[in-house]
Amino acid sequence: MGRLYLRAKDDFAEIASLTIALEGTIDVDHSAIKDMMDKSIDIVKKNNQLQEEGMKNPLFTQGHRATEA
Repeated sequence: MGRLYLRAKDDFAEIASLTIALEGTIDVDHSAIKDMMDKSIDIVKKNNQLQEEGMKNPLFTQGHRATEA
């Protein structure tokens, strides 16, 4: 009985995953997956901007030169 429950739980999780995957193909313009991907891209862009600003910091460049010597 326990194995049957675990199997049903796994099957339900798989159905849920497939449903989420299909959601993007049904309505591409209003997809939660697309929104999540856009948010991830925004986060990466902001992270890159922060790193660029950090590289402009004179303390970072002085410390970097000191370790190269």
